[in-house]
Order: sequence, then structure tokens, then C-alpha cells
Amino acid sequence: PDLRLDVRQPRHAVARGRRERTRRGRTEEPVRINGRRVLTSGLVAGLIISLSALAMVPIVGAQMDAVLESRGVPPLGAGAMVFFVAQSFIIGVVLVWLYAAVQPRFPPGPRTAALVAVLVWYVSHFSANVSNVMYGLMPVSLTSVGTVWGLVERVVAGVVGARLYRDELSTESVRPAAGSGTPRR
Repeated sequence: PDLRLDVRQPRHAVARGRRERTRRGRTEEPVRINGRRVLTSGLVAGLIISLSALAMVPIVGAQMDAVLESRGVPPLGAGAMVFFVAQSFIIGVVLVWLYAAVQPRFPPGPRTAALVAVLVWYVSHFSANVSNVMYGLMPVSLTSVGTVWGLVERVVAGVVGARLYRDELSTESVRPAAGSGTPRR
């Protein structure tokens, strides 16, 4: 048996296109993240998040305004809405970028996209909402609705964004082989 340690190549070696050893001992070319696809797919995911948040306003908007008023805070204005829409698009791009970044470790597909979305939801949504409840800034009932809604919207946005994303290997053009009707890569 081979008793040598499995030492991975430094990141700069991978960036230069050298082969990388996987956990199963095979060597593979590293897959580059397709930046253009991350941006376009991420913007679609961000649009889903933004539209979902706007759809939630009629459900909890009046209750949110009442809570803000009881705290002496004015209702959210146009500037806050612009910020939240921009933030939704940024979160969508981050979702798809993280999905693309984990591809060497996890299989592509909706399950991986959902796992990435839950991680992003936890960092961007859940922890902040729990903090607001703990500080007494928001009631549990209102926060629970927003937190669960946020989980669903992040997972849907992540799965849709991942479905639209293709890395550089999967975006190769497919052309027919010379003299045959079958495509080749």
C-alpha cells in the first residue's frame, strides 16, 4: 500500500490549470467558474427574492408598520426599499456563485442548490431575525413569518439560479461530427 500523505496542490497551482487530485485519487482538470453565467443566473435568483419579498408586504406590511411605529421608527421609505431590492440581487448572485464554487465537492443539482440556499438563508436572514427578537426589537410571530418566508424564497431562488447556471465545461458548443448526424463535444 501507498503510505505517502495525500498533499493537495496549492491554490495557485490549480489557478494555472494544473491537474488536481480528488479525494478518490483521480486527477481532473479544475473547472473554472463561468462568471457571466453566475451574474445572469444570480440576477434571476435576485429577481425571485425581490419579487417574493414584495409579495410578502400585503401579508405583514401593516403589522410591520405598527411594530415600527410602536418603537418610534418611521415606516420604511423609498430609500429602504431600493436598498432591499439591491440587497436581493446581491444575495441572488452570491447564491449562484457559492453553488458554482462547491461544484468540485458536491454533485450539481437541486439538492446542492438547496443546501447552499439554506446556508445563505442562515447567514443573511435567520441569524439577523433571531437577533432582532432577542433584542426585543421585533415580535416572534412577525419574525417567524418573515423567517420561514425567507427560507422558501432563498431555496426557490437557489434552485432556479442553479438550474440556469452552467460551468465552462457544460457550455461547450456541441457540433456534429464530420460525416455523421451525431453531435460530438
